[in-house]
Amino acid sequence: MSDARELLEIKQRLALIEARLQQLFEHLDVKPRESAGGWWGGSEGEPPDPASDPEIQDLLAKGNELQAIKRYRELSGLGLKESKDAIIRAGIELGDR
Repeated sequence: MSDARELLEIKQRLALIEARLQQLFEHLDVKPRESAGGWWGGSEGEPPDPASDPEIQDLLAKGNELQAIKRYRELSGLGLKESKDAIIRAGIELGDR
């Protein structure tokens, strides 16, 4: 297969995936996160705020602090101690502690 044809097929598949994702967002009545700055969607050089992340907020509300730490590590790339400290601060800000 030629490179141009392969690239076209990839672009078409990506467009289909994006359309289906948009349908899911609409069906669930959820707005997609805006991506700006760092790879996690925050400003360059600073990790995301766990208190403003809806997934982490949900985990903390359910009392699942370990999963919140794990998820924050995935999002931020920070180590265990830094992630745990950030999640504890987020729990305090959210009134969970």
